[in-house]
Amino acid sequence: MACLSVEPPTITKMLARLEKAGFVKRRRDPNKAKQWRVYMTAKGREVEKAVNDHWTRMEAKATQGLSPADKRTFVELAARVRNNLLD
Repeated sequence: MACLSVEPPTITKMLARLEKAGFVKRRRDPNKAKQWRVYMTAKGREVEKAVNDHWTRMEAKATQGLSPADKRTFVELAARVRNNLLD
């Protein structure tokens, strides 16, 4: 969970809310009794598409007028700033 910077109990709560809303289903792993597998439902996939479409539009708007080189530089700098904050 370190890669998400989120504690396991927080993920458990998030998954419970997503499941209650009908976006995911949780099932025990048949081979590992202590593990759960999370599967996106059809409703979750619909929302995923809408969110991805929204982000695509926002990214295009935010980077309009930037050259491909400027976009690459921006992404590299943003990643370095993020890494600084995670250290």
